[in-house]
Amino acid sequence: MAGASSSTSVAEVLRRSVRGLLAEVSDALVSVFFPLGCRICEALLASASRVPICAECLASFVRVPGILCEICGRPLPGLARNEGEPLLCPACQDRTYAFEKARSFALYEGPRGAGDSVAEIRAD
Repeated sequence: MAGASSSTSVAEVLRRSVRGLLAEVSDALVSVFFPLGCRICEALLASASRVPICAECLASFVRVPGILCEICGRPLPGLARNEGEPLLCPACQDRTYAFEKARSFALYEGPRGAGDSVAEIRAD
């Protein structure tokens, strides 16, 4: 029995490795035949992605800092976490949403926020 489970796990690892390799090859082929530029700086993207932004532009966004609302992900500066109590912003304390949790990659507003870049991408 032990030999069967180890051969199954080896087969699964091999299958995942092949899938990963095929995904990398297909990304490379797509980027060669259908090259895209970053939607912000227009630099040529090295691989196909659902996010049409280069690594440098993504790195320039200010990440959402510190303690966050457990539902909507808004920053909650100055609030302390109490053991056993959910940490919620005022809006989420009073409402129920159709989703369980939302998170942002970066701050939307302010200097170096993602808002202007998102507006540019939506305009395309």
